[in-house]
Parts: sequence; structure tokens; C-alpha cells
Amino acid sequence: RHGSRLDLPPDGKLYGFGLMPKSSLPPATNATSSYLPALRWHTLTPAYDAVVRATSGERRFKRRFVDHAQLTTRERVLDVGCGTGTLLAALGGRTSGLTLAGVDRDPTMLSRAAARVVHLGAGLCVGDARRLPIATGTVDVVVSSLFFHHLLDDAKSLVLAELRRVLTSSGRLVIADWGAPRSLASRLGAAVVRTFDGEAPTRTNFAGRLADCIADAGFESVRVVDRVGVPLGVIDMITATARKS
Repeated sequence: RHGSRLDLPPDGKLYGFGLMPKSSLPPATNATSSYLPALRWHTLTPAYDAVVRATSGERRFKRRFVDHAQLTTRERVLDVGCGTGTLLAALGGRTSGLTLAGVDRDPTMLSRAAARVVHLGAGLCVGDARRLPIATGTVDVVVSSLFFHHLLDDAKSLVLAELRRVLTSSGRLVIADWGAPRSLASRLGAAVVRTFDGEAPTRTNFAGRLADCIADAGFESVRVVDRVGVPLGVIDMITATARKS
């Protein structure tokens, strides 16, 4: 049997890792940054899965992601920016007994995710990654795939601080996202990604500085453990630990 299903009350707060009452949520931020919809425009959202499969070699890099995540039974795993649930499905398909949850701002994406991960008992919630509806120190592993390049730098910092908050003292972070292009072909691919996702949000990724952002947010043992060549460039696999006192 897979991990226990997360109870999703009417107000949309996740209860699986620990109750976070609405009154206790982190304060709303007035930061001007926000992430873009999938493929930049909402009208393209229905094509998201097909585009990601064609441009990122999704099945290959997510197999590698699952390898690096090294999950064990009964761990509580949160996918931030979970999109249509392909990563949650891959993680739950590899390791049984996980408690899985996903948070995303886009309800259309989450409706697709629900159909994909319902058999895993995963909980899904519409939410802002800068104000996660999850209690402090209750998540064992935070994962994220192709999410951070949608965030401006100030939002990257806010999200990383929030991920560190919800992780246990020994919690782990595993991220896969666009890295610095290494060839003419990957530089051309990066130009395509910028067209859809914007130059400003992707700048840190394509400069190869996402790992530095993670370290600056207080994570330890930050490592780029893998670089996977895909049709539009290079996807970096980054791991880190919370190590909170």
C-alpha cells in the first residue's frame, strides 16, 4: 500500500505533513516577482506534457532524478511546482509507502495531475510556493522539476527559504532544472526556452548559478550531482540538505 492519502479540507490546506492553520501561514509577500504559467501563456497549457516530452527528454531525465532522490518507504515527499504530476508518479512508482503531496499555482495543471497520481494517494493543493500551506519541519524531502527557471531571482530566494522552513532538520532537497548551455546547440535551445519562459527568470539558470542560490538560502552540501543533455540543452540535478540547528 502506498503512503496515507493527504486530507484536503475545503480551504485547500494540506494536512498530511502537519496542520498549518490558515492563521499561521507565513505572511503574504509584496515581492514583485512571480513565476510564469506553463509555456508562458495559459492557452498553451493543454500542450504542456507533449512539449516537455519533446524538448526535455522527460522520461530519461526523470529516471535519473528518481535515482538521485534515493527515497525510502514512509518518507514524506513534497513536489513544489508539481505541474501535471509526472514527477510524483515516477517517484511513487519507484518507491512504495511514500506520503506524497504536490503544490502548484495552476489549477488546470493540478486537474491533470490528479488523474495521474490518484492511485498513489497523493494530495494536491493550489498554492503559492512562497507561502506553503504546510507546517514547519514536517517534510522529509522536497523535490522540484523544471520549476525554478520560471522564478525571478527574488522569488527564487523566497521559495528556497520556504522550502528550508518546511523541511525537517535532516531534510533533503532535490532539484532538476535548466543549467548553463555547453555547446552551440544547447545555446540555441536556451534561446527557445527564453522565448517561452522569459529572459529575466531564466538568467540565473543559464548562467549556471542556481546551485549558488540554493547555498545562499542556507542549504548545505549543495552539489550538482548530474548534468543531463536533452534536446533543448542541459538539465542540472542538484541535491542539498537543510541541516537546521
